Amino acid sequence: MRRIISWTTLMLLGVVLGAARPALSQSYFKEGKIHLVLSSHHDLGFHKGSYEAEMRFVFAEIDRALDLMKEDPEFTFAGEYTVWLMEYLARRPARVAELKQRFKEGRMEWGAGYTMPYPSLITSEQWARQMYLGPRWFKRTFPARASIYFNTDVPAFGIQMPQILRKSGVDKVFLSRSWNLGSVDTDHVNWIAPDGSEVFCYFMHHYGNDVGSHGKKRIGNNLAMASWVRSLETTHIARKIPPHLVQFLCMDCRMPKSRRESIDTWNAYARYRGLPLMQYSTLGQAMDAVKTDQAKLKNLMGEWPNKWVYEAAPSNYELITDQRESGRLLLAAEAFSTFRALVEKDFGTYPTKALDEAWKQSVFSCHGFAPRAVLKHYAEAYKGARNTGRTLLSSALGAIACRVNTGSKGLPLVVFNTLGWNRTDMVEMKIPAGSPEVFAIVDSQGKTVPTKKADRAA
Repeated sequence: MRRIISWTTLMLLGVVLGAARPALSQSYFKEGKIHLVLSSHHDLGFHKGSYEAEMRFVFAEIDRALDLMKEDPEFTFAGEYTVWLMEYLARRPARVAELKQRFKEGRMEWGAGYTMPYPSLITSEQWARQMYLGPRWFKRTFPARASIYFNTDVPAFGIQMPQILRKSGVDKVFLSRSWNLGSVDTDHVNWIAPDGSEVFCYFMHHYGNDVGSHGKKRIGNNLAMASWVRSLETTHIARKIPPHLVQFLCMDCRMPKSRRESIDTWNAYARYRGLPLMQYSTLGQAMDAVKTDQAKLKNLMGEWPNKWVYEAAPSNYELITDQRESGRLLLAAEAFSTFRALVEKDFGTYPTKALDEAWKQSVFSCHGFAPRAVLKHYAEAYKGARNTGRTLLSSALGAIACRVNTGSKGLPLVVFNTLGWNRTDMVEMKIPAGSPEVFAIVDSQGKTVPTKKADRAA
């Protein structure tokens, strides 16, 4: 009996001493927050095998996020690019008002890009149109501003991306598969274009940081989360970065789910351990909490070549050629359609709707082309945009050419320059049947233009 009493006494004493043990030293992040950002990554038809299948999953994902927002007034969700929202609003009219309300509350966030392309694979104008179609539509549709660009999973960054982003009203960017800036798996940097334009970036080596360097999941694992928080203290203190951290949960086709239990469990643990509390946030809210004038962030300038170029360009040469050609043709069609309208003093003929639809086809771009059904979808879009560009450009040039006074001597030849500067490159033309063997071409000033007759059969 004495031994039993003795052990009982010791056990009780241990409980008392444990309760009286002081909390561990407080973390630098104690007064800040861990911002839990929930998202899901999608290619335009890559994961599910077709655009329609991928779109149906995204619709289910948005529906689930909206349902969770009803259940939990703090739940937030971040989407990647606007083409999915355009489709959702067109096919889910019953939930449009609800979706707009969530944007107004700041609980729903969406990336500004129209889609998510390889920036270095498309033309510069097509990249600019990406950031015209997306933000413009978003601004007209929702009571919110699309101020963040998601570059999830894309191993390519063009040198002028910050300039184009800032021109379109975007000042924050999420990057993954990015520069190796240190041993930690998250960081904040400023990315600067050659003209000095700057965007604030949250970058990761991949796009889901629920798993730490030792393969242990953090959400729901208090020890792994505490170790991660402590590992970032030195860097944040040295750079004077405010005490806020991001847990960005985003994997391929990840359906939203409540993390309330994990948040509450961690917060109970964190209060005792002197660690930061966790809350739902959008990525923009988390980045705004970090960005201050006092923070000494790293500045980056340059570009990141497309490491997956073999997948998209050589193996899909015709498809990419059609896309890039459509970008040049549509730009020329816009310019000469405008010139035609000015000459005719009538903008009633300007093909606004046709151009808008063709540009959407031209920049309907992603960073994955694997399934055959997806390739067919892209090929049809790019050929459609290219053909529209050719048709509209030919119509505008024909109308303008009819107004050019070429005189009555010789056979008239009108050459148009689609660029804004003088050009000296070669012009090809078919020699009309019945033309003399010896002939010369002269310009509008009467000067002879160097020519060479080529035999196509050779």
